[in-house]
Amino acid sequence: MNAFNPRTAEELFALGARRITASVELTAEEIEGLTAPWAGAGFDVMLHGRPEGMTIEHCTLSAAFDREVTTCRDLCVQKHPDVALTDPTGYTFPVATDSACRNRLLHSRAVDGSEFAPRLWRAGIRGFRLVFNTRGEPVQGIVTAYRGVLDALERGETPDIAAVRSALGGEFTRGHFARAV
Repeated sequence: MNAFNPRTAEELFALGARRITASVELTAEEIEGLTAPWAGAGFDVMLHGRPEGMTIEHCTLSAAFDREVTTCRDLCVQKHPDVALTDPTGYTFPVATDSACRNRLLHSRAVDGSEFAPRLWRAGIRGFRLVFNTRGEPVQGIVTAYRGVLDALERGETPDIAAVRSALGGEFTRGHFARAV
């Protein structure tokens, strides 16, 4: 479940939810406000990944190749698994396809929330998500670096944020952790 405000979280918990993910559109300060009534307990925060920016109901590949959905035959999966759209400024946005042929436009760069992990930890949050939804990501290196951050926080030490940034290869965004939508 995804929550944007404490009222939604309250309703979700009342309906039996045990874990709620804070919306990826919230700043670190807003996440603190969302989770404060529960001292962070029961909440997850996505620290890494490419959030979905938009859902496209019609397949971009089918449109590009002038095909109908009924004659497509999994063109995206079989011949073009790495589809991306590039905007006028040069940013490339990966396109993921679901089983209903909807396209999901992902962020151009992975979100890195490692610098906000200490603040979220102090707010009582202990559930952190790493989302790997594009091919070729250095999963082992990223997981190891984030594990190091969380282990350091658990020991009361200052985490090595540079290790995460190094594992990401230098290309990342801070997402909405620092700047509101």
